[in-house]
Amino acid sequence: MKTSVLETPALRSAGRAGMRPGEDRGLSPERVQALKWWCVARADEWFAEGELGAARDFLRHAAALDPRDDCVWLALGSVHYLLGELAEAGLAFLRAVRLRPGHARAWLQLALVHERMGQPGLAVMLVRQARELDPNDEAIRVAWERLERSCGCEPVERPRAHTS
Repeated sequence: MKTSVLETPALRSAGRAGMRPGEDRGLSPERVQALKWWCVARADEWFAEGELGAARDFLRHAAALDPRDDCVWLALGSVHYLLGELAEAGLAFLRAVRLRPGHARAWLQLALVHERMGQPGLAVMLVRQARELDPNDEAIRVAWERLERSCGCEPVERPRAHTS
């Protein structure tokens, strides 16, 4: 049986309200980052073993250690989504979008959550934002066309950006 991350005193206190990473724990910013990446690595191992609940828990700790890391929020949202925890997935993806508004895939993930929650109109608006940010992303294009068709809208093809 694997040791729980909750048994680590520094991580146990990471989520206390009003605390910033490393604050009141005697941890340097470098140590906080090391702990965050340790949690991400453990989450990756659990994910590879199909233990999504354990992966989610480690990602929650990573997010508590560094709440400004949009990549951690994207990973956490993805695991919540796979677990069917759609409200939590939406919140995690929203946090990622707020941290890095130009990240097209974060907007796409948020759109897919709202689609699954039975909110196709909102999903279309969100995937359009993703499309504006990255018109050449194939996954975004496919989702955009599917969502617009499901809402009774005809997709309007936008010109693709030229690459040299």
